[in-house]
Amino acid sequence: MKTLSLILSLLMMTMACTKQEVKSVAYFKANIAEAKVKVQWCKISTERSITSNCINASSALAHIKSQQLLGNHAVTSAGVTQATQQP
Repeated sequence: MKTLSLILSLLMMTMACTKQEVKSVAYFKANIAEAKVKVQWCKISTERSITSNCINASSALAHIKSQQLLGNHAVTSAGVTQATQQP
């Protein structure tokens, strides 16, 4: 019984250490370079691609791309979107 408790404790500690902080779509929109790295990391496996951070990073990049295509926002080299003036 002690062995089972020890194994469960170790398993729970391992899971707690590997848990990532969930970052919002807004965070990834403000940190484009990090979003791109995260999306590449997510493509490695299906298990990764369904995590909240992978979904949020993908959503942020998709939103930025659609805004660029529509001409509503310009992305600076720092990765910050700024509204452009419409004629």
